[in-house]
Amino acid sequence: MAIMKCILQALKALKEEGIRTVLINPNVATVQTSKGFADFTYFLPITKEYVTDVLGTSIQTIMNTEDRERFNIEVTSIGFAQNRAELVAIAQQALAHSDQVLIDKSLKGWKEYYIIEVNARLSRSSALASKATGYPLAYVAAKLALGQKLPVIRNSVTGNTTACFEPSLDYCVVKIPRWDLGKFARIGSSMKSVGEVMGIGRSFEEAFQKALRMVSDHADGFSPSAFLRKPTNEDLSNPTDKRMFAIARGMFYGDFDVEKVHELTSIDKWFLHRMHNIVEIHHKLQKESLSSLPVDLLLEAKQAGFSDRQIAKMIDSTESMVRERRVRLNVTPWVKQIDTVAGEWPAQTNYLYVTYNGAENDVQFNMKNAVIVLGSGVYRIGSSVEFDASCVGCVRELKALGYQTITINCNPETVSTDYDMCDRLYFEEISFETVIDIYHMEKPKGVILAFGGQAPNNIAMSLSKAQRFCAKVGYPCLIRPSYVLSGAAMNVAHTEEDLAVFLKQAAVVAKEHPVVVSKFISEAKEIDVDAVAMEGELLVMAVCEHVENAGIHSGDATLVTPPQDLNQAKSEMLRSVQLLQNMNFDLFGSKGTADYFQSNNIRMIAVDWPFEEGVSDEKTAGGTRSVAEFFENKEFHLVINLPIRGSGAYRVSAYRTHGYKTRRMAVDNGIPLITDIKCAKLFIEALHTVGRRPPVNSQIDCVASRNLKRLPGLIDVHVHVREPGATHKEDWYTCTRAALAGGITQILAMPNTTPPLVDMDSYQIVDRLAAHNAVVDYGLYIGATPGNAKTASELAPAVAGLKMYLNQTFSALKMESVADWVKVRPCLATVEDRNALWENLEYIDCFATDHAPHTWAEKDDPEKAPPGFPGVEYMVPLLLTAVSQGKLTIRQLVDRLYYNPKRIFGLPDQPDTYIEVDLNEEWVIPESGGESKAGWTPYAGIKVRGRVQKVVVRGEEAFVDGVIHVRPGFGVNVRSLSRAQDVLLGSSSNEVISLGTNMLRELQVATDEVQVEAKPSMEESPTLPVAQFTPRELNSIFDVADRFRADVERKHPLTHVLEGYILATMFYEVSTRTASSFAAAMQRLGGGVVHMDSFTSSVQKGETLEDSVTIMSNYADIVVLRHKETGAAARAAAVSSRPVINAGDGAGEHPTQALLDVYTIRQEIGTVNGLTIAMIGDLKHGRTDVTIHYVTPTPALGMPDYVVDYVKKQGGVVQKNFTSLAEGIQNVDVIYVTRIQKERFATEEEYNKVKGSYILTAKLLNAAARPKEFNGNLLGPSRNLPIVMHPLPRVDEISTELDHDDRAAYFRQAKNGMYVRMALLAMILGKSPL
Repeated sequence: MAIMKCILQALKALKEEGIRTVLINPNVATVQTSKGFADFTYFLPITKEYVTDVLGTSIQTIMNTEDRERFNIEVTSIGFAQNRAELVAIAQQALAHSDQVLIDKSLKGWKEYYIIEVNARLSRSSALASKATGYPLAYVAAKLALGQKLPVIRNSVTGNTTACFEPSLDYCVVKIPRWDLGKFARIGSSMKSVGEVMGIGRSFEEAFQKALRMVSDHADGFSPSAFLRKPTNEDLSNPTDKRMFAIARGMFYGDFDVEKVHELTSIDKWFLHRMHNIVEIHHKLQKESLSSLPVDLLLEAKQAGFSDRQIAKMIDSTESMVRERRVRLNVTPWVKQIDTVAGEWPAQTNYLYVTYNGAENDVQFNMKNAVIVLGSGVYRIGSSVEFDASCVGCVRELKALGYQTITINCNPETVSTDYDMCDRLYFEEISFETVIDIYHMEKPKGVILAFGGQAPNNIAMSLSKAQRFCAKVGYPCLIRPSYVLSGAAMNVAHTEEDLAVFLKQAAVVAKEHPVVVSKFISEAKEIDVDAVAMEGELLVMAVCEHVENAGIHSGDATLVTPPQDLNQAKSEMLRSVQLLQNMNFDLFGSKGTADYFQSNNIRMIAVDWPFEEGVSDEKTAGGTRSVAEFFENKEFHLVINLPIRGSGAYRVSAYRTHGYKTRRMAVDNGIPLITDIKCAKLFIEALHTVGRRPPVNSQIDCVASRNLKRLPGLIDVHVHVREPGATHKEDWYTCTRAALAGGITQILAMPNTTPPLVDMDSYQIVDRLAAHNAVVDYGLYIGATPGNAKTASELAPAVAGLKMYLNQTFSALKMESVADWVKVRPCLATVEDRNALWENLEYIDCFATDHAPHTWAEKDDPEKAPPGFPGVEYMVPLLLTAVSQGKLTIRQLVDRLYYNPKRIFGLPDQPDTYIEVDLNEEWVIPESGGESKAGWTPYAGIKVRGRVQKVVVRGEEAFVDGVIHVRPGFGVNVRSLSRAQDVLLGSSSNEVISLGTNMLRELQVATDEVQVEAKPSMEESPTLPVAQFTPRELNSIFDVADRFRADVERKHPLTHVLEGYILATMFYEVSTRTASSFAAAMQRLGGGVVHMDSFTSSVQKGETLEDSVTIMSNYADIVVLRHKETGAAARAAAVSSRPVINAGDGAGEHPTQALLDVYTIRQEIGTVNGLTIAMIGDLKHGRTDVTIHYVTPTPALGMPDYVVDYVKKQGGVVQKNFTSLAEGIQNVDVIYVTRIQKERFATEEEYNKVKGSYILTAKLLNAAARPKEFNGNLLGPSRNLPIVMHPLPRVDEISTELDHDDRAAYFRQAKNGMYVRMALLAMILGKSPL
């Protein structure tokens, strides 16, 4: 993966030198195989057959450094100089063989032992060094390979220094690998890591803790809580991915001091003292609370790399609360540049990191149109380069759209962290804290998170519940954590033992989200559908079929597109092996396998297979070689191993599957491996079809880095071919070659040849020549003479048109009395004339070249120079240049070179004909004149933008990348095409058009019928009581609310929905949220609002509710009433002529609040079923919507009996009463807090008795957090629980410290009120969009 990054730097360096690059790589998941990097990318195996020459380090040098014995010989040959005289002598000898000599410090006599290693190739270490220092190693190496010298190569990061400047750092970099030790026993000299991260800071502690968080989503830093048991000596002496956390726990609890850790680990004491410093800060933090945390300790912790979440755990608070206090105390990070020269030399880079060990920012935050893109973070098994490729693609597309780009990523192996990929690169951890800090400083337009993958956040379910489910549906069952990419911990369980093992694996990666258990269907076909949609409309989709049966993750599966039906009768593997023998492959197998195939007349060599399950350790035969030897020598080119037997569906990587060690050795030695019988048979069939070495097809195996635009085949309606009669100037072959190279697929040829085309005989002569030599389709003009009117009429069906020469160009083609025309013939000689044409394009029907291939000698004659120029090859590039300059649009070009010529001349379609042009390629028109025999062009030397890359005529690739692929005679007469189409159609174009119109009319009628169907409406109900709504109606309301919510968030106009309607709001109680949300809802939908309240209206004069409602309903189309008396809404509905919405009637009902509460729960958790909800506070006076746990400070404020009875009658609901807040919110999904309402109490004394009884704090909320138990709901919640809701306003019942906690939903709840009320208004007035 690091090599991918190095290759991209090399491609950039080569492109700067004007070298066209060809990349060979079959990996479709990498960035480098995307368009825009190499000029041509071939998806082919990387083998020596495709290599012609090696630049840079020679093959022999690579061999000398890779082979340890040869390398040792080379090292011992190094000359050591003890003094200046010896140095001069050795240097003179070296310079006799090379123009460069490397002088380095000798390590002889150093007290520590050093291992010297030279990589003659770039590696993961190169990528790390490049990112850590800001020195572009691969870029410089590519320049050196081209023969450039270090002093002249510019450091492309700094821009101000040359490549010979040695990097100098004023920051600390800590690299930590990520291992998958489930596959490997331990860490050792052989590399086992699957990825790595790089933390940057101004102290070791800061960089170290950053890196620990980067490498694992479950780590807070160097935290003792990350190691779950007391560490042992073995935990420290054996290097594993958990050892650092074992050290942290051992130091924190005093089990190990620095000396003991050094003794067990051999880690340098300097690093251990730094780690111990982190532990000491942990102890200091543990003594504080949020309110007592001093600013100096907070700053010390942040400078040592502590995250807000890490600090919160030590002081028993929340991340959001720590962040709020930190910001209030002005403890914020600084942004520093990685300038590679430590400020010793002027350098400006976009390579940034954040630190608390600073005093100023190195950059100004002045980007006006920026978007942040979050990277993929550390690579994991099953989650690597594909996500970085997506990030890079996103950044490139944002740049193309005119946005400035900011990338945040921490992986040095990625292309997204290359210095020139984005406008600003933050080499930082991808965490909420860091991203929000950068967001607040940069103030971008937004943040894109969709392309970097998704870190695992999951929770486990109880084993017993899962066992009951599996027993109910039957094994096998699929176990997978929710919200995890790449199929991590996804397994198929066949037994209860499997289930227990796999659930434990899932729980490791799933601590905050549910594990999903579902029935696994054996031998099922699996289909992948990838689609792109925008605003509910499907734009593009692709369907792929898995070759293997369901159960193989798509990242490991073999996919075929378009999908094939592979369920035909299965042929035996015997036939496939027979095909391999027929292709002269050497076949090897274990003794049993070889015996079977040999008995069927197939030559197969038996080899020892001593280490597989069920295979004897005895030799298969005297003198046979072991399969391990074949692997080590890489003598196999392909391994077919089929582990999935019987019920199967185990992963091929599982230890329990037969043949695991064989597959492991194949993978470790880089030998292609097939593990599925379907895939094996399909591959062998394909190999048999295309041969042992498939030919390279540039259109299938190659992707070109061009901005290609496909246009229809273009038509030039005015071309002089010169044949017959003047073939020294041009002929049909050279003229049409020039047209083809210029993107012209049809030419209409002028008749002024010798003889001129004026009758049937001359027509046949010209048509015969064209039919034998043309490489594009053509039409022929007949020339008008004073005496050929009848002949021209008879030839009309066979010619393109009639050409009337209105001057005396040729004696046979002249008209009488046209002398005056010469005086007024337009001549575009001035700039003003040319500009006038661009300004009056609407009056121009066609563009044409008037291709007139005169010789240069003719044009150079000052007295007899004929009119016209050769130009058919360069018209399209010149017009594309005008497009790039804004003078012309692509549509205008196509109209005048395709649609209008077809219409005016009645030309037929050219089936499967198109051209592809690169809109961005800049090039210079050559002096040679191109394909035309004229050998010159007046446009020579002009720099143009846009080039024809491919021309396809009637399905044949006629021209590709400057090469013509069709033979003379490929072109056909367009009138013969027209006659053929008439035969095929059997009807006129008008009849076809008429049929289409009739069909469209019928479709419109059907559409209209659908549109007049009755829409569900609430108009019949005068009021909206809670009990009115059925589950179906609730879903309808919520669906409309979702639609409006999406439209509002996307800034889509909605004012047409209720334009012309008036809402009357009548409020007899004060309200902020209800009144404002109704008004906002109506105004967003385009309606108007009239408002009255009891404090500023005639109510003060004694007007009754009934009279006020009667008056207001006369002014409006719908009425919203808020009143302090229970039953007021029913009284209003009795007299109103318009629908009345109850917006709250005292302690009675508040239906719209109930709706927005349920809607909020659905939005936050994803379901309203199977949840536990705690209602807290004044339940007597609170409006009753949903209940389960009743938490009140006194029975007097408990839920009214009629509500308890109503809930009881519904059945299936357990109601519990609590007076303890801590107990009442345990094991709930929703905490619904209500205000103790002073206005509902008879006396202030009664109110003061219960005021402040309950205050929900972060500590109480954290204590109530719990894992979600499996309850049959396989979807489960997708967020942290419980959420906190409140109808607002609040007094003191919820601590403000919770306001920034993601579980605090009350402000989102208030916003949802607008969307629900928008839905209600639209549906009641019969204007629902759904």
